[in-house]
Amino acid sequence: MVRSRARSGLQTLTRKAFGRRVRHPRRAKWSSIGRRNRARTVATRRRAARFGTRSEYTNHYDLASSLLEMARDKLDGLDIHDSALGRVDLLFELLRELNLNTPDHVTVYVTALHSDFERRPLAEQVIDQVLSEESSRYALFERIRMLDVPALSLTNSDVVRWSQSDAIGQFMSLWIEYEKLIRNYAASKGAGGQGIPSIRILRLVDDVPPDVQESAERLRRFRNQLVHGIEVPDADYIRGQATELGHLVKRVEQIIGPKQKEKSKRRPANKASS
Repeated sequence: MVRSRARSGLQTLTRKAFGRRVRHPRRAKWSSIGRRNRARTVATRRRAARFGTRSEYTNHYDLASSLLEMARDKLDGLDIHDSALGRVDLLFELLRELNLNTPDHVTVYVTALHSDFERRPLAEQVIDQVLSEESSRYALFERIRMLDVPALSLTNSDVVRWSQSDAIGQFMSLWIEYEKLIRNYAASKGAGGQGIPSIRILRLVDDVPPDVQESAERLRRFRNQLVHGIEVPDADYIRGQATELGHLVKRVEQIIGPKQKEKSKRRPANKASS
């Protein structure tokens, strides 16, 4: 009780001196992410109301036209060219297989788009969000890509392709575990929700060594190459990356785990003090 009064008195003095409550910079960042997530939810609802309810997209050209219109609306009228779209045909097949092939569903994913289309085309950004919602979707998307004959080499034997597919499965299983770990931590900070890159969340965590951040960024780029790239790397190379990803997961668990335990211990103490 005394601690609570002292803390309240300190906050009152702080407000009188500075006109507002001073917050820890890192806590302010987590709160900022939480506010942006709530703002995205409101924006999504407004966009859904504006574009209204309509039937399914009939083909990927229909989807491309709608995606461009929604992206321009979200990015304040930015002049987005067709070249920024990326593989809308693959996105169309993925959405159709998951029964998400309507504007009402797509507008949810448009909310988290960014404008760096040279690095990440529109279709890739939406595909990544769809995949991150459920781990089983990675396998589905891989099957869709396998049917896209021009994108995958047909000179490889079936044995080599199956070996690559098995290695990809190992890597993606670990990636799903890694993303779940990161997003659960973000949710515990009140910054949950889709569309926040895992590397951005990791940078907000205290005491993460530079080599861990570098490894996370390198593996994120490899994951994007694996999911969206035209050429499939050698199976042994993919397994090597999976091994490095396994080490990353363990190190992040060692960093994040104690912080979550500390937070769970503090809650009963706060209730007792009041």
